[in-house]
Amino acid sequence: MTAITKRSTIGSYKALIFAVLFCIMLISFVLGSVIVKGQSKRHASPSDTYFTNITVDEGDTLWSIAQANIDYNYCDSIYDYMEQLKDINNLTTDDIHAGDSMIVVYYADSVN
Repeated sequence: MTAITKRSTIGSYKALIFAVLFCIMLISFVLGSVIVKGQSKRHASPSDTYFTNITVDEGDTLWSIAQANIDYNYCDSIYDYMEQLKDINNLTTDDIHAGDSMIVVYYADSVN
């Protein structure tokens, strides 16, 4: 093997090692970010979950009710909370009407 061939082979190994190390670092960073984000949300226990009944006012929308009641410590997004409200109230669409009665979920620390 000539000196030039040895140098190019060594250079190829260095590039390969660098690429593998870079991929490992990238994967570690992504997994670390996901784990930290997942732990930053507080998960509600059944004793932290409460329900109240509201009457829909003129001009209320599912979005406005969700926006007024969401707690981002427990819900990832307003869309998730709206889906939760729809499930609780057996709604198949986002349509609500003034005078309707709705159950709204909210979260609070349990009192001992």
